[in-house]
Amino acid sequence: MAIIFDPDLLIDGTEIVVNTTTKTVRLVATGNLSTDGVTLKCVYSKLKELWKILKANLSDVQVDQIYALADRLVKQGRNDDALEVLSIASSQFPGDALLSKRICGCHLEMKKYDSAEDACLKALAVNPNDGEAYNLLGIVYAQWQKPARALGEFDKALRCSSPSQDAILNKARL
Repeated sequence: MAIIFDPDLLIDGTEIVVNTTTKTVRLVATGNLSTDGVTLKCVYSKLKELWKILKANLSDVQVDQIYALADRLVKQGRNDDALEVLSIASSQFPGDALLSKRICGCHLEMKKYDSAEDACLKALAVNPNDGEAYNLLGIVYAQWQKPARALGEFDKALRCSSPSQDAILNKARL
């Protein structure tokens, strides 16, 4: 008979794997942990409880903590999960251009150029004088094999009141 396991003690990525893209939760049976219906119901209840707490308190969470979590997920190769975290945060903080630029970076890493472009344009809608956002948009176009558009964005990045010094290097690479 399976032991009902306390979900608080599950190790993320080892005993429990949550995939926000496919919206699945997978348990990896280890030791006394089994994947029977009782355990799955316990885990589901715990995840649902945590999700409600997160959504209710997201405004209290420091944006820096969200960035740190997203950075950790990206370093683990979990760009989809990082995008999920950043997208939730973006809905709570719609005027945060840095969130949009980080979302762009995740999409760019995944070679989703349309989505990366949209995220950069959202950042520029918040701050049309953001040299870093223009530089990032130039990188999107460069990787998307649109060099003329990339050069235009790098030029805009250099003309901003807060110019991106990386734009000089990126322009030279084209």
